[in-house]
Amino acid sequence: VMAGKATDCDKAKAMLQKAIDNGAGTKKLQEMVKTQGGDPLAILNLDMLPKPRRKMIVTVDQSGYVYEMDTKAIGRAAGMLGAGREKKGDAIDPAVGLVMMCRLGDAITEGDPLCELYINEEKNVEQVESILKDAIIIKNEPPVKQQLIYDILA
Repeated sequence: VMAGKATDCDKAKAMLQKAIDNGAGTKKLQEMVKTQGGDPLAILNLDMLPKPRRKMIVTVDQSGYVYEMDTKAIGRAAGMLGAGREKKGDAIDPAVGLVMMCRLGDAITEGDPLCELYINEEKNVEQVESILKDAIIIKNEPPVKQQLIYDILA
């Protein structure tokens, strides 16, 4: 709607559904993957994607609400697993990274999963786990909901 492709949200949703149903969305994603040097067939066959040597769940140490998240620290932790680079020439391992399993405002209980790590190199795992646990602030009350969109500029 904001791009002017549809006049309202209902029409935009119909256009998106049509792109999914007729395969145009998948085809466009394959084009993007190919342009970036990837194998577009991997979009249709996820078994072609790189796999990590192991996975590990990091759990929460206390009950309460996810009150705050240090997203910069979370990104640094992913980078330490090999999912990012410190300088231009560093290699990126496409099989590693992390998936957060809780969100801001979630009610959580001690022992619940905080995130899942995808690991190839073991050298930084304990440090990554510590950084992630420190990056999530848990309090007894939920955070005040923040407005996601403040204004629409025409």
